[in-house]
Amino acid sequence: MFTVDLWSLGVILYIMLSGVPPFDEDGGLLYQHILAGRYDFDVPQFLAVSDEAKDMVRRLLTVDPRARITVAQAAGHRWLQAAAPSEDARQPGPPAEQRELKRRRTAAGAPAGSPPPRPAGGWAAMV
Repeated sequence: MFTVDLWSLGVILYIMLSGVPPFDEDGGLLYQHILAGRYDFDVPQFLAVSDEAKDMVRRLLTVDPRARITVAQAAGHRWLQAAAPSEDARQPGPPAEQRELKRRRTAAGAPAGSPPPRPAGGWAAMV
């Protein structure tokens, strides 16, 4: 992965957390804001975002590629580590629970092995 990919990931993460792009087009200065790395966490949506998540965005949107977070550093970042499920949570449920879930889904008309239905309001509603 190249450093520009990590910067792009920072832009995407900012948008996912806030719903708006990080760089303003004030007076047609979008390009200058991008080059200078001029963005803020000033939209109301960021009031509900953790400091750790904001730190991850800052590290990804670092203008100097040599100072930007690496893939390995990002994977070990405290925001991702805090959000990672424990080993126990990754284990599938007991076989009886798995069979019951499959039975319910098949009875509801879903073909066996099909993915779960899309949540009401779409996937974005789950964020």
